[in-house]
Amino acid sequence: MTDQYFTCAETAKLVRKALKAKFPGQKFSVRSSTYSGGASMRVRWTGGPTVEAVKDVTSPFEGGGFDGSIDLKYDVYSWLLPDGSVQFGQSRGTEGSRGTVPAFDNAKPHPDAILVSFASDYIFVDRDPAPGAPPAHDCHENLSVHGWRGFDCDICRLYAEPVYHQAEAVR
Repeated sequence: MTDQYFTCAETAKLVRKALKAKFPGQKFSVRSSTYSGGASMRVRWTGGPTVEAVKDVTSPFEGGGFDGSIDLKYDVYSWLLPDGSVQFGQSRGTEGSRGTVPAFDNAKPHPDAILVSFASDYIFVDRDPAPGAPPAHDCHENLSVHGWRGFDCDICRLYAEPVYHQAEAVR
């Protein structure tokens, strides 16, 4: 079905290259892990691009997916282009097994593109906040809430209150 297979370590090299091209100057940690049931990668960085932006780069390098509705892992194949970039290729999905993930079969995007299989089934991405940024917490959705609700947690008092009062002084 595929023209070439990439080990988890080989895939990690390609992911590093793609991240460097998309986010020059940003440092990323890309670690691969292989185990009896498959392989995965973890990408970590501090500050900089959002999780969604990094997932846009790393997702085509995932060799599999998981449909929790039927507890089934499925394969995903990608197109490797001559410039080293990667695009989604094809997958049978899980609908044929009464799952919820539709199949797809994207046309060959370039005459020299090759259909590849990546050993790393999943790529997890974790963004650490920049130094001095507030830790993640759930007490408020955004600063505008503080205008009428107050600063009722220690994290909000430490990080958000000074910013809110600074903004109020400018108005």
